[in-house]
Parts: sequence; structure tokens; C-alpha cells
Amino acid sequence: MKYRPYPKYKPSGIDWIGDIPEGWEVRRLKFVAHMVYGNSLSAEDRIEENIPVYGSNGQVGWHNVAISKAPCIIVGRKGSYGKVNFCDTKCFPIDTTYFIDERFATVNLKWLFYILQLLELDKFSQDTGVPGLSREYAYNKSLCLPPHIVQQQIADFLDQKTAQIDELIGKKEEMINLLKEKRAAVINQAVTCGLDEKGSLRQKPENLPASGWKPSGIDWIGDIPEGWEIFKLKYLTCKIGSGITPKGGATIYQSEGIPLLRSQNIHFDSLHLDDVVYISEEIHSSMIVSEVQEGDVLFNITGASIGRCNYWEGKRGRANVNQHVCIVRPSKKILTKFLWFFLSSDYCQQQMLITQEGSSREGLNFKDFGCFTVILSSKDLQIKIVDFLDKKTAEIDGLIHKIKDAIDKLREYRSALITDAVTGKIDVREVLT
Repeated sequence: MKYRPYPKYKPSGIDWIGDIPEGWEVRRLKFVAHMVYGNSLSAEDRIEENIPVYGSNGQVGWHNVAISKAPCIIVGRKGSYGKVNFCDTKCFPIDTTYFIDERFATVNLKWLFYILQLLELDKFSQDTGVPGLSREYAYNKSLCLPPHIVQQQIADFLDQKTAQIDELIGKKEEMINLLKEKRAAVINQAVTCGLDEKGSLRQKPENLPASGWKPSGIDWIGDIPEGWEIFKLKYLTCKIGSGITPKGGATIYQSEGIPLLRSQNIHFDSLHLDDVVYISEEIHSSMIVSEVQEGDVLFNITGASIGRCNYWEGKRGRANVNQHVCIVRPSKKILTKFLWFFLSSDYCQQQMLITQEGSSREGLNFKDFGCFTVILSSKDLQIKIVDFLDKKTAEIDGLIHKIKDAIDKLREYRSALITDAVTGKIDVREVLT
């Protein structure tokens, strides 16, 4: 939809704002709002009731007492500094934030919430320790100030339009989740049941025992296809071991050299190497035990990304992994890509969760990992299963990629719409429905 501009404009004198409608003014933030420090409130001191507690990155819990009025703007002060959140109810912003409610602003709060997002409060930190937002820096930011009635109209317009865009994004994200579930289900079925004579996924019979199936000898596994065998992972591998984080940590990272793969680089769909760090030849030589080889499967063994895995192709050259990534080097009995598919399957991921719960650890040790149960087919069938999964997962990943592109475009449109509305590039006064 195309929106009309305002009838007349004048120069704002501010490059990023450009011309503004007649009747608007340019003001610094300090003349329209006061940013108040949040209060200290540890997780142990919270009494969980109905008052939201906000940190720099959004809501972090609940409490029984509020320090703000409703509504309230929360601005990150430490950590995720400059991030802006809005709460419709009274709340408790903690001491890593600033907050603004009706007592501390002379403008419409919702309008202010939208324009604060454009001031790039996260671009500059004056703190030498933990990154932080200085109030003086924020207060000197310029903004274009429309009359009060127009502030309300802009806020109403953006509330309506961003809600519509967010709903579309939400639906597309649901589609991605469904496709990921389908991808996981296809992998799980292929690596535990195999393929039929037509090359399609084989279905496990509802009534077992059945022809073509045999008891596994393990209660929780049940019957498996005839010709398949049960192994512990350690008997199918030449190595199960993590890498090393070199001494000096981030201080020794370089812009080029030998890639050092960390847990954030290991994903199910691919290796994400856009933020990979590098080490020198000298450091690489000192941690040769953590060097990956062609065909190694890389498996995250700690933290929130535990269980994510992928594999290393020799054409990528040399690389090392740190201590959060486990190198799983397959023996000749199992194909690299079959092992990767198996380790990424729900069947294996459930074993990981059970192992974690049983040991009360946040990570996997190599002994437990080596005892994971693998259902293994013949080498010829592994090849067919890998070929089948390559095609199926590529189709699904292609659809996911298209949907993610559409989401990115919606987010770009959302951002542009906010910018155009609060800087007066579009006249929203007659388009509200």
C-alpha cells in the first residue's frame, strides 16, 4: 500500500531525519523525557505474582511489587544496552535498565517507544567494562516532534500495522517449525526403519512381530529391520573427543588463519561460518589433537546448543574445534553422512536428553556419549538412505530458506514503515481504519 506524504515540508537540519512536515519541531530527547534508573532485584528476592520484571533484553520474571506506572518504556542500560521494550502494565525494571512512564515524559509514550528504536542507542558505549548506555549520550539524540494529536495518530497507526505484520511473521515462523518437525520425522524414520523396495520410507508395522522385522533385545527399542544391527557409538568410531580452547581466549583470535569452530558455528542445517574466528599456525600446531579431518562429525556437547551437529568436508581445508565441540570420527562401518543423520535424529537426541537428566549435568561426557545406541544397516543401504535424505532434506531446507527470506523482507518493511511514520515521510492521519 502506498501512503501519501504530508502537504508541506521544511528542513529539519538533521541528516538522518531529512525534511519534516510543517508544524513539527526538532528536539533533543532530554527535553521530552527523563530516563530513570531501574532498581536492584535479584532472582532470589522476587515474589512471583503478576508484576512483570524487565531486564535489558526484555522480561526476565515476575514480582509482587511495581516501581513504574502503566504503560512503561524500558531501555537497556547494561548488557543489551539501547534495546527498547514496551510494557502495557506497571512493571519492575531492574538496575540494568532505565525506564520512562507518564511521570517522566511530556510526549505520547507509545510514539516515543517507536522513535526510540531509530535513535541507535546501541551503537555507542562509554563504559570500558560492561558495555552500557550513557544517559547523556541518549539525551543528546535529536528527534522530530509532531503535535500531541499526531503523536497519538502515529502510535495508533503503527500499533495496527506492526500487529498485522507481526501476525504474518508469526504464521510464517509456525510454518518453519512445522517443516523442521517434518524434516526431523523423515530423518528419524529413515535411520531407524530404512527404505522399501521402491525407495520410499519404510513404515514400522503396528502389529509386531512381523515379517522383515526382528527383536532388538532392548525393550525401549523394540523390533528393528532384519539385517540391521545394534551397536554402541564407541564401536563405530575411531575417535570421540572434544577440542581445546587455546590459552588467551578471544585475545588470540585473528581475522584470518586456521578456522576455530565453536558451538555457535555448528547447526543441523549447515556449518555457519559467517562468524568463525581464526587462530595462527603456531597455535594450531600446539593443539593438533583438536584438528578436524575430512568426514568428522562435529557434535555440540555443552550449553544451550547441545546436540546440534554437522560434518566437516575436506575441501574446506584445515580447522580446529574448541572444548564445547566433540569430534566424532566414524570407522569404516558407518558413513559420515549416515552418522550425521543418525546423531541429528530424534532417536539420538532423546538419548542425549535422558543421559543429561540422569546425570544432572549440563553437558555430555565422552563415556556416556560413546554408549549411545546406534541402529545400523548395511553399507549399501546406508548409501541409499543418505541419498534419499539428501534429496528430502534439501527440499525442506529450500522451503525453509524461502520462508526465512520472506520473514526478512517483512521485518525490513516493518522497520521502514516505523521510520517513515515517525519522521513524517508518510501522512498516517487518514489511513487508520
